[in-house]
Amino acid sequence: MSVTQSFSTTTSMGRLTLNILLSFAQFERELSGERVRDKIAASRQRGIWMGGMPPLGYDVAERKLVINAEEAKIVRESALNVWQQSCQQLYLPRLKDDTVFQLTMGAGAESRDFYGFSQGKEEGRYVGFSYGKRTSLIMDSSLMLIEPFAAAAYMEALRAAEEASRAKAADTGGGASTTTVTTGGGGGTPRVEDSGKGGYPSGTGGAGQALKKQFYGSIELDPILAKKQFADLVDEVVQQFTMRTGVKVKIAIEIQAESASGFDDGLQRAVKENCNVLKFKNAEFETGD
Repeated sequence: MSVTQSFSTTTSMGRLTLNILLSFAQFERELSGERVRDKIAASRQRGIWMGGMPPLGYDVAERKLVINAEEAKIVRESALNVWQQSCQQLYLPRLKDDTVFQLTMGAGAESRDFYGFSQGKEEGRYVGFSYGKRTSLIMDSSLMLIEPFAAAAYMEALRAAEEASRAKAADTGGGASTTTVTTGGGGGTPRVEDSGKGGYPSGTGGAGQALKKQFYGSIELDPILAKKQFADLVDEVVQQFTMRTGVKVKIAIEIQAESASGFDDGLQRAVKENCNVLKFKNAEFETGD
């Protein structure tokens, strides 16, 4: 219309007509863009792939993303391998040491814009999976970086499985029941137990119960999985105390090792030197009985 219409921009009426036409053209363009974006967002919520290059580790089948087993091996990359490869590339900027690399990963662990983390994978399950939350990273060959899209999909699968198990437990009538048990003789203090939960009591006593001011716990760790298990202890137990003001936390570690054939001099020397560097209070080898 504006191409064939004859008007002059040298007059006020001509300039007004031009601005009106430009405003309507801009409005129509923005309205079309909003409709396309809304359509794409609604399709994504239904799990429909809206075209383009699929992310690494996935293929498109019937307009949905499915895992590509070969590419998935690339998506799950060892963090230690990433550090070693970065040190071999001459054109990449250098980091001071692996501690800087580890701290950088830890700083980005709380954001879902970066990678997910796990301490290995067993039977299709990520061990120590973490995505979008603070976690303690152990820089060894088992630490894996998971591409954000794959990490988000795995987290969603975990959430769906947890909701399904809760719904199943509710359907079967399972639930925690509270039982009052009297300890000691007939005049003992009643103690509340939760029969729906195993393990230790929660420690949240009712009215009149003495306020608990100390905690003590002990656990035996698998020497092979000690790194992973200790990191879980810090995340799930120790940080519960350290995040609160006024709480004093003390951690003591006891290591015992036995060998029927005895320990050679080289091993004894290496262990003692490492213990001195780590500032052990005492570290001695004994002859035994």
